[in-house]
Amino acid sequence: MPALSIQPTYPILTDIDGQPLENGFVWVGAANLDPQANPITAYWDAALTQVAKQPVRTRGGYPANNGTPGRLYVNVSTSYSIRVQNKNGSLVYSAPTATERQIAGNVSYTPGANSLLTATTVQAALDQVSDDEDGSSYVGFLQAGTGAVATTVQAKLRESVSVKDFGAVGDGAADDTVAIQAALTAGAGKGVFFPAGSYSISADLSVPAGTYVYAHGSSATVTQSTAGENAFTFAGDNVTIDGLFIVGPNSGLGSAVRADAVANPTVVNCKIRNWLYGIQVRGCQNTEIKANRLWGGTYNATSSSDIIVFGSSAAESNRTIISGNFCLSNTDNGINVDTNSGDRHTIISENIVSTCDDNGVAERSDADNYRRNGIIVGYNGNANSRAVISNNIVRNAPYSGIYTQGAVLPAGDVVISGNLVSRCGWGTKYPSDASIRAGILIASGGQDSITGNTLVDCSTAAIKYAPDFGRDLTNGHRPVISGNMVSRTTGIGIFLTNRPFGVQVCANRIINSTTESIYFQPSNNPSDIGNVLIDGNHIDTTSTSGGIVFDAVYSTTYTNKISNNKILGADKVTTGVFNSGVYARGDVKVSGNNIQTFYRGIIFDESDSVLNTSWTCNGNFLENCEIGISGGQGTGTRVAQGNQFHSVTTRVTGCYEGAIVSARLHVVGAAAPTTGAWGQGDYMKQATPSFGQPKGWYCTVTGSPGTWVSEGTL
Repeated sequence: MPALSIQPTYPILTDIDGQPLENGFVWVGAANLDPQANPITAYWDAALTQVAKQPVRTRGGYPANNGTPGRLYVNVSTSYSIRVQNKNGSLVYSAPTATERQIAGNVSYTPGANSLLTATTVQAALDQVSDDEDGSSYVGFLQAGTGAVATTVQAKLRESVSVKDFGAVGDGAADDTVAIQAALTAGAGKGVFFPAGSYSISADLSVPAGTYVYAHGSSATVTQSTAGENAFTFAGDNVTIDGLFIVGPNSGLGSAVRADAVANPTVVNCKIRNWLYGIQVRGCQNTEIKANRLWGGTYNATSSSDIIVFGSSAAESNRTIISGNFCLSNTDNGINVDTNSGDRHTIISENIVSTCDDNGVAERSDADNYRRNGIIVGYNGNANSRAVISNNIVRNAPYSGIYTQGAVLPAGDVVISGNLVSRCGWGTKYPSDASIRAGILIASGGQDSITGNTLVDCSTAAIKYAPDFGRDLTNGHRPVISGNMVSRTTGIGIFLTNRPFGVQVCANRIINSTTESIYFQPSNNPSDIGNVLIDGNHIDTTSTSGGIVFDAVYSTTYTNKISNNKILGADKVTTGVFNSGVYARGDVKVSGNNIQTFYRGIIFDESDSVLNTSWTCNGNFLENCEIGISGGQGTGTRVAQGNQFHSVTTRVTGCYEGAIVSARLHVVGAAAPTTGAWGQGDYMKQATPSFGQPKGWYCTVTGSPGTWVSEGTL
């Protein structure tokens, strides 16, 4: 007959007062009979060999066998009666048909057809499923849904690993380095989970290929205590870190996350604090860095960055997406990509880059701001970055908000579009070199486009285009600067300098730059510049430094054009030559512009001693200016054609109003010219016709001024 284990109602027997029953009495008898009058034999063992003398006494709430807690067994298959009294004889518990029992080892067990158990007794079966090492391998699991495949609970649970499975404490005090590394090694190719907690490490953690390391909602903090050590290093392809809070020592060259020469590294949804290098990727392919928040890092006056992607000609980093990150540290750069001539095909989009305090909250003051650039692409001689920088917010960068550079051709191609850049170029710690202060600075010069950006409250220049190489028909630069909103620049709105060639500056809105709104000023007297178009821009300025200033005196080969711009000034009194809607030198064609309220509407600040029929200042509308068009100095002859003047005191100086017909000049004047260079067939029309006055004069002999003959009188 199977043995039944006598079980108390509760885990221990308690007295009337709820305390463990001490020196109590237990009787066990036949079912439905008085157990004291009708006892049955009870035993101390499941084999029913050690008889328990009744009444059984208790100690500490348990049946006591010679002073040792024990378990009672009876040789019945169904039920029994039981009575328990305390030491005073008061009834504590009784049951005429008690069924609380445990089937003992001599109860047979036959596994079902789908059972994973191999035991032949109930006790053995219970031992199998309760084994702390292998018990879960005997328990089945079937996922809900059609087509699900049966497995074991053990196999299901081992699909991922918890760092606490390997002894990580996560209390912020214990060094969990060894335990976490063991979990990462065991979880290679699987998911490795960090439960909520604070994990301290003192060495670099190596993440094997194919491993997904994750926590929920940054609830797990991993703190590296050793300067110069990374927190996590990717040891193979296809590694992802998701949702961790990684804190660094803010010293040394270690990174929160570092990947070298691997494919498909991914860092998402992490919080990263107090690292000189937050996320560092070198020579990798197909990188994703998304939705991370980085703050509290400090500068090292070289290349410290919240996010840095580094490549070389020997180990390129190709195809990188950096999106949706907050880069808020006081590091040298916010996002630093294409650092050393080896990174291609990069998208940098929808990031917020600003220099904040150590908590990542308040903006840093200029006196405490060491950041150089917000976003930089193509540093240290990168050639051919091929990058898109779009829809980012960049603010409070002392050098440049967005900076692209390439020292050799082909350099680019970079698309900078839809970004909001504000208050950049104002640093007092950095930079000492004002030439690299700007909202957007382009020092590369590929097939770049700077379109649809908004730049507000920047210093020195809002957009500065400064390539280091000139015309190259194969690899040369053909940038487009179009559709940008530029407002309240302390300095120049759009600045073209160094060796600009083939630039198109169109349809920009420029408001209240303190100096020039658009400024073309090459450096070092290059000749391979020009072929520049400035068209359709809308400019409002209160500056007396000029609306558009275009100094193309060294552009001797390629023609430039300023056309169809709307330029509104505010001062027609200040007499400086730069208080002009358009200031030009060199081969510049000026046509179709609408210019209002300057001392000079248009000025050509140059001398000419010859007849110049290629000089163009045509079809402009000039209003509320002291001088409409100042055509130049010297003894040369120029004709301004088809211009309109309204409320202009002096319509033209240094040139004539008129037209060029069949290569001959038809101009207006009060008398035959006595100065200037003229050609046979040129015609001077009487400016104030009246009876008896000449209708006009024809030049019959080329010269300076040549020979002039009256057309006859009126």
